[in-house]
Amino acid sequence: MQKELDEIEPQTILIGYKTDPYQVLEESLCQTRIVLEVLLEKGFSVNINTKSNLVKRDFDILKKMPASKVCLSVASNDDKINELFDFNTLNKKNRNQALREIKAEGVKTSLKIGPIIPKISDPKAIVSEVQHITDDIELHALSFNDKRGEDWIRFEEILYKNYLESAEEIETIIFSKDHVYWLKLRAELEVYISNKNLNFSLKF
Repeated sequence: MQKELDEIEPQTILIGYKTDPYQVLEESLCQTRIVLEVLLEKGFSVNINTKSNLVKRDFDILKKMPASKVCLSVASNDDKINELFDFNTLNKKNRNQALREIKAEGVKTSLKIGPIIPKISDPKAIVSEVQHITDDIELHALSFNDKRGEDWIRFEEILYKNYLESAEEIETIIFSKDHVYWLKLRAELEVYISNKNLNFSLKF
């Protein structure tokens, strides 16, 4: 990796947008930390996306990178919903604490809210809680393209088991990116967040 880095100009590297760099084994193997040390040595910064507060371990490296940023992911403000759908995100208490600590270290923070489940998620509640402890917010809608896919089949089972009365309507919304529900939610969020002087982007 060091040879490859020597061939390009120092810049901000995106880490964790496909696979979380802070998996359980990272605590003992420290592979991500080794990569960060090399990037720092070569003058690079990083934009890390993770669902784990293990990222706090590497504050000593991140705060030496002039353009570093940590983006945490959260699906719902209700820990029971996160556990139900197995989103594997930080619980509300740990999420807010991690954002405060990251910001206190002088590292820029970002929060990715999603996937937003129609009729179930409450993105406004999350924004309200984190507006003073994050620099940026991204919001992502839940969507599926194939009802034969394993991800949808697993989600569908949980949905109809726990939200039977509204499951059919939710399914319709999920499979329609242009559904009026998404259009209305987008308009509401644009007004709600813009009044809070936050950098934000709606990915739906």
